[in-house]
Amino acid sequence: MPREVRLRTSSISSCTCSGGEFTIAQRQRLFTAADGYSEVDLLRFARDHLASAKVLWTRSFDCFDSAGVLCHLGLELLFKALLLYSNGAFPATHDLAYLLRLLAKSPHALRLTQAQSALLVKIDGLFSLRYPEPHGSPEIGDEDFIRVEALVRDLVRQLP
Repeated sequence: MPREVRLRTSSISSCTCSGGEFTIAQRQRLFTAADGYSEVDLLRFARDHLASAKVLWTRSFDCFDSAGVLCHLGLELLFKALLLYSNGAFPATHDLAYLLRLLAKSPHALRLTQAQSALLVKIDGLFSLRYPEPHGSPEIGDEDFIRVEALVRDLVRQLP
């Protein structure tokens, strides 16, 4: 008979493992300043990831996948810093679209053009480049990085 194991992953989410089944509670873990996070640290890491992406991008075509992942991480941290500033918390997710939906409801919503929104959809898919994709990976090229740099400049101008 399968044994059920209950794992505590945070104060608001939990997992249940039973007979090979795995379910996660609907609520996500939220991180706050009480957990040791600050807007300044998140922005510093965002800047560092984006700067590292630029170095990889200028180095070699072979580094584009890694640069794409770092672009995703940099923007993710920028959005989380703004959520921490605006709402006092940010969720444990890598989903840029979800983070943007949360920001849209906050006092510091970001203004994006249609082209910027489309670029963020593409960047959101780049996080999968952390692992080989058996059915093909998202493509990223020079023109994408140029657009990412322009997007980041615009987003930074919008920060409070």
